[in-house]
Amino acid sequence: MKNVAIIGGGPIGLYTAIKLARRGNKVTLFEKKSWPIDKVCGQGIMPSGVNNLLDIGIVFNPNTSFNFNSIEYIEDKYSLHGDLHGHAIGLKRTELSEQLFKIASLEPNINLRPETKIDSINEKENHYTLSISSNELSFDFIFACDGLNSWTRKSTGHSKKRVFASRVGARVHYTTPPWSNSVQVYWSNSIEAYVTPISNKQIEVAFLWFQDSIQSKSDLRNKLLSHFPLLKDKLDEKQSQNDFRGYGPFSEVSSTIANKNLFFIGDAYHFLDGITGEGISLGMKASNIITDSFENFRTKHRVKIFLLYLNYSIWTHLALLMSRSRSMRRVIFFLAKRNKRVFDYILKLNDLSLS
Repeated sequence: MKNVAIIGGGPIGLYTAIKLARRGNKVTLFEKKSWPIDKVCGQGIMPSGVNNLLDIGIVFNPNTSFNFNSIEYIEDKYSLHGDLHGHAIGLKRTELSEQLFKIASLEPNINLRPETKIDSINEKENHYTLSISSNELSFDFIFACDGLNSWTRKSTGHSKKRVFASRVGARVHYTTPPWSNSVQVYWSNSIEAYVTPISNKQIEVAFLWFQDSIQSKSDLRNKLLSHFPLLKDKLDEKQSQNDFRGYGPFSEVSSTIANKNLFFIGDAYHFLDGITGEGISLGMKASNIITDSFENFRTKHRVKIFLLYLNYSIWTHLALLMSRSRSMRRVIFFLAKRNKRVFDYILKLNDLSLS
């Protein structure tokens, strides 16, 4: 049994805590907020992520989630439909947080510490100490799961700047029945809008854009919607939940997946872009590799994680090129519609798992 600390109680932190605890380790999870935790994101979970969540005991309630198995890409009169290789789920982030929290709360090997601020992290000869309100706690391993703006990453000197143009995101929810059984992605120049059904009575509209494509932050929500007249016509602003929030820019990543007994998982390690919807699923895949091997983490485990992110990076960068270029989008739409089986296979590759 190892004494381990997890910093960050989002979905990846809670998932990692459950996996480690069930392997017989003593886990303390530190979270600066209290559960359930909200976050600006697309709220769609791809098939591999759904399978990992089912494996730890998540139950998807049809009243608070939505099954989908396809994605539809739309721009003006052009559209492209792709089938996923399994069932995906639209699920509000607070609902996912609540369910993971309940499972973690039942694990005897997990000590949950909400509303806890860590003052410093210090590496000793063969362990780490965390300073919290003048108290020092000692741990064999540290797992940083504290997200895009990871405090752990910055405090330990492992942050580095992304080399690609900065992107930002935002979201808003509407109380309205979904008009499609697919996740819909609406394209405009350098901006995308994602419509994810998250129950039979609710949808989320999320936006991602290059930071230089919208200069002013005033009246941002209407400016974003103005790029998507087809989508705007489908929305009744009276049904808006008025919870519009922004997030980003996505400007830093970790310089390493692991340094001695310190690991970075999920967005704390590397946030590529939300454009392909793989964030949570990718974080859980990496978590599976790390939690199975952290006591003897070797080059082969680094390579597995590298390949996961390389695969995701290929499709992400292709999608970002499409976001910048209307002509490229039109060509991809044309080719994909003529070769639907190939396009469906590409969607499967995007959600690749490595056992």
